Amino acid sequence: MSEKPTNPKDMMGVMKAPMSTVSAPVMAEVGVAMLEGALKYGRHNYRAVGVRASVYYDATMRHLMDWWEGQDIDPDSGMSHITKAITSLVVLRDSMIQENWVDDRPPHSPEFYSELNQKVAALREKYSDRSQVHYTQTLMSAQFGQQNTLDYRDPRTVAGVDVAFETEKHMNFTPEQCECHRCIEEKGLKVGPLPLSSVKMILCPTCGNKRCPKANDHRNECSGSNEPGQPGSAYK
Repeated sequence: MSEKPTNPKDMMGVMKAPMSTVSAPVMAEVGVAMLEGALKYGRHNYRAVGVRASVYYDATMRHLMDWWEGQDIDPDSGMSHITKAITSLVVLRDSMIQENWVDDRPPHSPEFYSELNQKVAALREKYSDRSQVHYTQTLMSAQFGQQNTLDYRDPRTVAGVDVAFETEKHMNFTPEQCECHRCIEEKGLKVGPLPLSSVKMILCPTCGNKRCPKANDHRNECSGSNEPGQPGSAYK
């Protein structure tokens, strides 16, 4: 025979729940995160006594929000916030499987995403002619020298870098200069490679309104109004 016959065990094995599809490094991290809980509270305590859904929902969301806001590492454990979020869900799901969890979710809400998705589509269509700069940590790191991880030890810094100092270092203007839209364009006022108007809201220095004609051009009279459609305003 030129080909090896298929092992009968292979045919049966592929029909069973696989483990080869699971990331080994992630599972190893979860194991360490679970060890932290075991050392604090005793191994598998959650299975013995059950858990309350809201507690683990809150814990998961806190880790995800900390991570989303730029803090990669949980300061308490030294592990990724993503790993800690996964671990919280592992505990909750295990308790659900064991049927000893406390379901304290709120009363069921009617479906709401369909209407919101329509509003999102309308907003995207309305502003489809804009070419906005979307500020991400990758952009800030590439353009302004800021790192991608917040240093939880000092809220004033980004990975140990003084954010205020780093931002000022990349400015090509002094705070005393006029920052109306006209001056920004004519003088090429920028923060790094980006026009100043894409980094901050340009307001009238007199009334503080963005639609005031004076915010667009300092030679215009201040209208004291933020109404749309004003002659000379940057906003139509």
